[in-house]
Formats: sequence, structure tokens, C-alpha cells
Amino acid sequence: MTTATAAPPVAGGIRTTNTLAAGRLPRGTAWMVLGGSLIISAAFFVLLALADVTAGFNIVGAVLAGTILFDVVLYVASRIVEGSRRALDRLVTSLVSTAFIIALCR
Repeated sequence: MTTATAAPPVAGGIRTTNTLAAGRLPRGTAWMVLGGSLIISAAFFVLLALADVTAGFNIVGAVLAGTILFDVVLYVASRIVEGSRRALDRLVTSLVSTAFIIALCR
């Protein structure tokens, strides 16, 4: 006995499957999150430098804070969309990348 499943809707020959409902983050999400995290972190460190809280712009601090923000945001987004197993895989991958960046910053 088999059950029939409905095919995803097709509009003009292009499948219009909702990637959020499919349980996968869209391609390039990690790069967009990384770019956004680095921009937010750099803006924060620029504000610290303008307020004379620090001696100047700290590029190493901005990169490290940006990668840590990236780890957290990517894990939360993946946990919401893809579930705990895939989110943990992404977290471990991003933590290895963060360790590599820390090693380069020293």
C-alpha cells in the first residue's frame, strides 16, 4: 500500500518550496550572518572609540566579538529552523572556525 504525496507547487517551471518550512537554512545564510555580525561588532567598537572609552579602534576585539556573535546567532537560527542536531553540527563547525581566528589574532 502506498500513499500519494503532493508535489511542491511549480510556478513557471521553478519549484517554489519554502526553505524555512523544509527544515534547512537557505544557502549562504552563514556568510550573511558572519558579515552582519562583523558589521555590528565593528560599529560597536567604533562607537567605543568615538566615546573615548578605548584608546582607538580595536580591530582584533571587533573581529573576535563579531565571530562570537556569529556563533551565537547562527546556532539560534539553525536551532529554530533545522532542529537541535543540525544546529549542534553548525555550532561545532563555527567554534572550530572561531578557534582558528583566535589563533590568527595572537
